[in-house]
Amino acid sequence: MRSIVLLASVLAAVAPARAAGPVGLALGGYAGKLPNATALKRALLEDYEMSVPPPGPPGSERGVLVSVQMALNQLVQVDTTTEEIQFYAWWRHNWVDPRLQWRPEDWGGVWELTFVSVGEYKEVWIPDDLVYEAVKSEYEAPDLLVNVYSDGSVFVSVPIATTLPCPMKLKDFPFDEQHCKFTFASWTSNAFEIDTQPRYDLGGKPVPIAFTKDYHPNQEFDLVKIKSHHFDSVYACCDEPYPVITFEMSVRRHPTTYFYGILLPMILTTLAGFLAFAANPDSGERIGLGITCLLTSAAIYIVAFEVLPKTGQMTMITEVHVISFCFSWATLAVSVVSVSLYAVKASGGPISEHELMMAFVRADTDNSGTLEKGEVEEALKKLGLEPSVTDRLRKDLASVGDVVTLPVWYDLVAEVHTTDGLAAYHSPLVGRLLGPFIKREHEKRKATVLRRVEAAIARNALSSKVLSATHTRSRDGVRRRRTTGGGRALLGHLGLAHQASNTSVSNASPGDSLGRSMSASYAPARVYDDGPTQQGDGDGSSQQPGADVESPRRPSGGRASIHTMPDPAANVRLEDLVTEHELRDPSEIIARKVAGYIDLAAMIVLPLAYVITIIVLLAPYNINAH
Repeated sequence: MRSIVLLASVLAAVAPARAAGPVGLALGGYAGKLPNATALKRALLEDYEMSVPPPGPPGSERGVLVSVQMALNQLVQVDTTTEEIQFYAWWRHNWVDPRLQWRPEDWGGVWELTFVSVGEYKEVWIPDDLVYEAVKSEYEAPDLLVNVYSDGSVFVSVPIATTLPCPMKLKDFPFDEQHCKFTFASWTSNAFEIDTQPRYDLGGKPVPIAFTKDYHPNQEFDLVKIKSHHFDSVYACCDEPYPVITFEMSVRRHPTTYFYGILLPMILTTLAGFLAFAANPDSGERIGLGITCLLTSAAIYIVAFEVLPKTGQMTMITEVHVISFCFSWATLAVSVVSVSLYAVKASGGPISEHELMMAFVRADTDNSGTLEKGEVEEALKKLGLEPSVTDRLRKDLASVGDVVTLPVWYDLVAEVHTTDGLAAYHSPLVGRLLGPFIKREHEKRKATVLRRVEAAIARNALSSKVLSATHTRSRDGVRRRRTTGGGRALLGHLGLAHQASNTSVSNASPGDSLGRSMSASYAPARVYDDGPTQQGDGDGSSQQPGADVESPRRPSGGRASIHTMPDPAANVRLEDLVTEHELRDPSEIIARKVAGYIDLAAMIVLPLAYVITIIVLLAPYNINAH
């Protein structure tokens, strides 16, 4: 009965248009579609159940075939901090609903209708598909309409802004490429109710992905590729297959901002810190420059921390920061050591090395090159040392004997001299660091002085007593070393033996290398022995004319020794052979040399190691390609 009333109302609307002739038919055909469409919708929805999906294709066990295509409109955001991706797409659906078919000629040429598909006034069935992994989906069209055609085909485009989690591998940040996967399928219906498949073009090729004409690319990431895969999935809850479509987006970051805003300033700041090695430690700016570079590197990373991903693994930027920070710290440490060494001062005072060496030169009033017992006592009194120090010196000198030679005094000074301690070195570590270098410098200076004295002896300008090994020191302490054989003169110290090739030695023992006949180019020598030495002794010896008239002194030990007497015309004093350089405390000059060598090594090693490390770290990434 209801259908008859509906048909009667349609015929009543068409009759006036026919009565009006051709014009009336034309206008009436356009105007008549509106009531026809209204009537048609009422007729189609009369027995329509929108909660039941349409039947599947004839002869198929699967449900209604729903073709889906994702038309990407905008890649809104790729958030590496929260590891989420947001995009805006139009989800295009096509299916056939036989319950919504009609003959256009029966309804005034109406071949298309629109129906509300969501909300309170929903009129027809639509699939309940969605993105499974989405944490947020926003429908941009609240009153979504579907287009229904006379053959029963249905089309709907659902604009949705989707936010979904995307686990990211950020080790290569900011040269990273991320891959985000998500699943699109019906939420409740299995394959026997809804068969979700990708959309196909006219050539039979699947086109599940498309881009809208006004696609907006992301400013930070490039969409490298996007692919899909269709298959049936079986879940633990159910035995029926569920057709799904998986999508995978691959996005690559633009590293320009991060490279020029974070990486490059960090690298240049570290390289600027290496300039400290070219600055003089005495300028006072080296430590300040090192601290400034260290704090600048830390500040760059702190500022960049807001945009860096919060992840449990080290990113490439973090690795560069840690490496740069370590090299900046090493630069600062080297600068501190170098400045500390450069600030070392020479020790002064009555028991300094300089004063003790000068005491030997000043006490040698007879220019003999040696100190007699009386001269030693006078030198100790003039030094004005504390009684404990004086007693120690007397004790060491007592084991030497009556005569103290220059080598003995050199060794003694090296052991008993004191420094100004922290006033000179500031830190005990600096003193320990310089200890081996100062010891080596002492040896070099001593060797230089002894070579100079030996040259003077060779010119017959100085007595060979200066280098007599009768009074040298062993490494076990101060002791007298006795000469072997009559008249052997061991010249020098530490292997610096005077080769008295031109000296004639008497009373030489058999096999003595110095007991050979020498040329008489030297002045006469005085021979000391345990027997009487006065003129007219029973051995027939007598004073020769022109010989040395100096009263001979007998060295202790009871063995004969020989000393070449200087040529009076030469007039060479020991003070002339020992310069201020040999007498000065070497701590300051040695410390500056060590500081210079440390700076030179650091200037070469640290920048080179840093540049190589950064190149190796950045080599896998083609910065220009990004």
